Amino acid sequence: MAKEARIPTGLRLEPAIIEQLRKDGQSLPNAIRDRLDRTFKEDVVDPVTREIREQLVGLAELIRLDYGTDWHTSPRAHAAFAAGVAQLIADFTPEFSGGASDLLFWGPDDPPETIGRLRARDEQRRKAYPMLEKAVNKRKRGW
Repeated sequence: MAKEARIPTGLRLEPAIIEQLRKDGQSLPNAIRDRLDRTFKEDVVDPVTREIREQLVGLAELIRLDYGTDWHTSPRAHAAFAAGVAQLIADFTPEFSGGASDLLFWGPDDPPETIGRLRARDEQRRKAYPMLEKAVNKRKRGW
């Protein structure tokens, strides 16, 4: 497969932004391209999911302030974060409308919790998540 032609562009950035882009050791053009690709992929996510993602980041920051550590490094902080996530999602619980779209909610025989856990595992197998892999391996070693 032939590479697509690339069009050079001129871009003026503040030194602090350039320094941040170079943090991971990539070349500046590759870092900019990766950032742009990521934002285009995020554009296809529905607005509610984007908002939940933003709330999750905020919740993680608040938990860090409360517990003095990240939510994934302490059992108590983890429990607080999990309860917060459940609350954020619960706030978006749809009402039963009686319409055809609700058949999706009532269709599968398995409880929604089972399907949610199954889909979470499916997502974890679909794509590599290095931080998740590190956490699972650490837990297996008993750390």
